[in-house]
Amino acid sequence: SEVSRPNVLPRTRGQKISDLTMRPRTGIPLLIAVLAGVLLTIIKVGAFLEETLLAAYSDLTGTFFTDLADSIGGELGQALASGVDLSIQAILAIVIPFILIFYLILALLEDSGYLPRVVVLLDGVMHKIGLHGQAIIPMLVGMGCNVPAILATRVIESRREKLILGTIIIMAIPCSAQMAVIIGTVGNYGGILYVIAILATLLGLVLILGRLLHKAI
Repeated sequence: SEVSRPNVLPRTRGQKISDLTMRPRTGIPLLIAVLAGVLLTIIKVGAFLEETLLAAYSDLTGTFFTDLADSIGGELGQALASGVDLSIQAILAIVIPFILIFYLILALLEDSGYLPRVVVLLDGVMHKIGLHGQAIIPMLVGMGCNVPAILATRVIESRREKLILGTIIIMAIPCSAQMAVIIGTVGNYGGILYVIAILATLLGLVLILGRLLHKAI
């Protein structure tokens, strides 16, 4: 204290925003807003892309598959033509619009530095189900695909926590294909309230399952 002086620098705007994302009072509402924004973006942009791609596909193919079925003939021709046609439509209606948008948003959240702050924010909540905050990253990855999510559990040090996290991912985290069905099909025909109800049910399953495993193991 006699030979040194503290060099206190004013906090930058980025540091202040970072603090807001990690304090529960402001971080939780921000997290809810981000998740709601992600959900609405996937629904709206995905639906627009789905409609655009299917319309372009329909104009491009025309009567090709009908002619193909007629040329092959019989039930076999109908089955083959319909199978190929519906498979391509599934790619255009689900994989490209919804899964692609999800991965782009996930990359944006990761590169912006928001995901590590979510880890800090949710550390206390995750402790209640026997996990640490870093377990939220494999869960988010699981919303893309469960396979890399299970591989991502290697960052967890405890074998016990790996077991809890792996069970939660397999049983309660919807992958991007399931999310595409939930958002693309249920959201389209049932509405946003049914989508929210399904996601809320899955979230409740995460908490209940995690708590039970935390007590049992």
